[in-house]
Amino acid sequence: MGSFNTRDDLMNRSGPFYPMQLMGVYKATPTGRFIENDYQYIEVKVLAYTLPARPCYGFGARAAVPSPAWLNKYKDDIFFWVSFEGGSINKCVWLGWCFREGKQKDVDDFPDQAVYRMVHFQENISDKEQEYRLTYTDTNHYFSIGKNGWLSKVKEWFTEVVNVFKIKSAKTVVIANQIQLGSENAAEPYVLGNQLNKNMTATLNQLVALTNGLSTQMSALATAAGANTNTSGLAPGFTAISSQVAAISGQISAIIPNLATQLSKKTTGE
Repeated sequence: MGSFNTRDDLMNRSGPFYPMQLMGVYKATPTGRFIENDYQYIEVKVLAYTLPARPCYGFGARAAVPSPAWLNKYKDDIFFWVSFEGGSINKCVWLGWCFREGKQKDVDDFPDQAVYRMVHFQENISDKEQEYRLTYTDTNHYFSIGKNGWLSKVKEWFTEVVNVFKIKSAKTVVIANQIQLGSENAAEPYVLGNQLNKNMTATLNQLVALTNGLSTQMSALATAAGANTNTSGLAPGFTAISSQVAAISGQISAIIPNLATQLSKKTTGE
């Protein structure tokens, strides 16, 4: 595999001038020669000529030659589409490349990583690291997916789901200074989980037992006070306390079966 010393050496090398006008796109065969340190500038055989060709594809396009070694190894298995700037055979450009029929199945050594850079974004695809990463280069925020799962570093993540958004995992950990649930302007005071529901239900059941016991004791005191002429005036007070405590017990009992619903109410009063 040979190479030229400079880009000018390739594009301006001495040779005959061909005044013919060539229009359209042609198939060309690469020779394996390229510019030193810039293997996108290659040499091709097209028509009856061997010519230098410079790349001519959209910014950020994926038509680039993977590597010099790859080009040399598969130069007989691929072809390039070339055209001529202004119809001049001295200004050959290549637009892309493709495998010849039946050859692609024999190729098993594509490059293990590639980087595509645009003004504000950079795309990294790596078989070596088994990762795909898209980076917003202005802030270096990114998201990636690969062997380590889904990773992201973002300023703000917005997802709009029309119906149902589900996350299924063995364990989910959220670390944040503030968690907001519900409508956009409503902050939830609690995030209900199985353990929280279990603990709060147990606490409420203990309160029910306590208030029931207290109500029973107040009722007994009222009965005893009423039976004694010296304390009969206290009986109505004991009875009222017993009724109030019983009412509280009933309210707590009513909360327990609807605990999940109560905890998911928004602070807006819904």
